[in-house]
Amino acid sequence: MVGHILFSYVDLVSDETRRILALTPVAVLPTYQNHGIGSALVNAGLTIADSMGEALVVVLGHPLFYPKFGFAPSIQYAIAAPFPVPEDVFMVKPLKHFQPMYRGNVVYPPAFNDA
Repeated sequence: MVGHILFSYVDLVSDETRRILALTPVAVLPTYQNHGIGSALVNAGLTIADSMGEALVVVLGHPLFYPKFGFAPSIQYAIAAPFPVPEDVFMVKPLKHFQPMYRGNVVYPPAFNDA
């Protein structure tokens, strides 16, 4: 194995709580980086999420890497990060089932706080 990707369910809280996906982490062994493996993993993961009927994916990541997959700052979708970060690093990728009702505050499960 030279790389991996993980999507986890998190909550998007406004008038209602909706379940959405968070992409974290994407990792590729240093020797294999810059060969398209990370991009292939992200593309495959997004395709699977879309085929499962998911509405959107959030990611905290590099602002020069994720936009090529269609991610944009979450602020453009009225979606707030769960912690203070620069606006350009917390991003959203709307999928086919995205609707404007998907807005609010992202809340990660408590397990994400156990580091």
